[in-house]
Amino acid sequence: MCTENHDKYFKKIFEFLPCGIFLMKLDDDLTLQYANRYFYHLFGSGQDEEGENRFRQLRLLVLPEDFVKLFGQIHDFVERRQRSFDVMFRGLYGSGEIFWMTMRCLWLAEKPDSLIGVISDAGEHRATNEQLRVSLEETRLAFQLTDKMMYTYYVEDRRLCLPQKAADEFGLPTVIQDVPYSIVEEDLIAAESRKAYIEFYEDMIKGKPNGQATVRKRRKDGSFGWYSAKYSLICNWEGKPQRGIIACEDISEQYEKELAYQKWCQYFASQKKNRIGCYEYNLTQNSFDEESSSKPPLSRYGNSYTETMTYIAEYLVAAEDRTMFNRFFDRERLLQRYREGQCHMRLEYRWISDRGDKLWARATIQLLKEQFTSDVKLFIVIHDITGEKKHEEEIRCRLEEDMLTGALNRITFHEKVREVLRRDDFYGQHALLILDIDHFKGINDSLGHQFGDQVLGDSAAILKRELRKDDLCGRIGGDEFMVFLNDVPSEKELEPRIAQICKSLTRCYEGYGTVSCSMGITFYPKDGIWFEELYQKADLALYEAKHSGRSCYKFYRMPFEQNSQNVC
Repeated sequence: MCTENHDKYFKKIFEFLPCGIFLMKLDDDLTLQYANRYFYHLFGSGQDEEGENRFRQLRLLVLPEDFVKLFGQIHDFVERRQRSFDVMFRGLYGSGEIFWMTMRCLWLAEKPDSLIGVISDAGEHRATNEQLRVSLEETRLAFQLTDKMMYTYYVEDRRLCLPQKAADEFGLPTVIQDVPYSIVEEDLIAAESRKAYIEFYEDMIKGKPNGQATVRKRRKDGSFGWYSAKYSLICNWEGKPQRGIIACEDISEQYEKELAYQKWCQYFASQKKNRIGCYEYNLTQNSFDEESSSKPPLSRYGNSYTETMTYIAEYLVAAEDRTMFNRFFDRERLLQRYREGQCHMRLEYRWISDRGDKLWARATIQLLKEQFTSDVKLFIVIHDITGEKKHEEEIRCRLEEDMLTGALNRITFHEKVREVLRRDDFYGQHALLILDIDHFKGINDSLGHQFGDQVLGDSAAILKRELRKDDLCGRIGGDEFMVFLNDVPSEKELEPRIAQICKSLTRCYEGYGTVSCSMGITFYPKDGIWFEELYQKADLALYEAKHSGRSCYKFYRMPFEQNSQNVC
């Protein structure tokens, strides 16, 4: 096939291609030697004689101020002998409308005075780019108006670009290489979050389209915070990952709330034994939220937290604990405790059961910020600890009591008497008694220790029976007992009671004989204000009772100190 036929064949193909094809001479007017049908169409003209006349020079189709620049660009590329290049200019449509055009040119060294090329409407392309630019700018501004930060991760070279705000917060440059590994090596990620952090970026490297992670990161000031990050991956035309667009947000406050709430739920689930109920209130709103209870709901006692607690204190809490209960559950006080950082508290109190029994309860409370607002929530778990209290009392009694007689042991008796004497608001008098069993050594030696133990136990039982609730009885050692009579009348008024105690302690054992005791009495504050002083003077009075024939009692008198001597 000859060259002329070739040219006709290719020109015929060019006529139907959906782009403008041209052959242009490199003269001052950029004269067009050939243009296909689509070329005419792009400029709003038909492929007729008028169109052909108009398309003889590119100068006539380009905005005058753009032609000078276009002409210079083309000749610059040719002078540098660049084989192919792109240029952009504003063209004139047949109707006079201005639009953007893109021209891709091919310069052949074997035909240096001409260019062959393809021309297309760049308006749509420029509009798309402009729309993308505006969209990116809007996204950037939107991120600035929120607490979120936008990062860009370049997958191929493992490069992360940070906004200045994020770089300042973490003390990092705005461009970081070898991410995620360099960040982990710098110890910027908490140990428990390192795996999640690495997987987040490795998912992008693997081409996973979307992903998210919550990690704990170290800030520039050394503190740690929780951050939630999500990414969307941008791939090239071959589907290979190019860039990850990451949105990162500081969720420390919210995450800590969620952790605290989860910990409370775990605690609640673990505290099922002896649990009376679990209750949830919004202290800020003074409102009831939820409950989980095997007992009647607290919400039946009022419509608000304050009403409910007022009712409970008045009708369900023992009178002696009511003031303490009201103070502990006072709404304003709890809110103040929360502001001061005190969020976990306990209270043990006595409550009245439906049958009227007085039982023990332990209220454990937790103050937390509500997960999605700034309201302060109050969580209450109440346990029945009556059995626990009884066990504690049994242990306490075993530690405080003399094992043989059940009376207080020497140390406990001394401590309890000292506690009473230390009171500053008491203006009456107390009495301290020392007594021992007459001729007890002889009883033990002749009748045996078993009978001696029986006598000691009976004596302690008699003393307890004769004493009031606030009086104290203790075994000091051997056959010696001490009695503390709390808040007594005058010596004259008290004497009949002393005589009755002494008489009750004198009893007859069939087959063994009569057992009696001797007793010395002193008064606070007349005879002394310290325990040791009262003890010493009561002991002198006891000596006087023994010296007077035993089986009697004596009140302390000053001359006793001058005549005291040991009596067997």
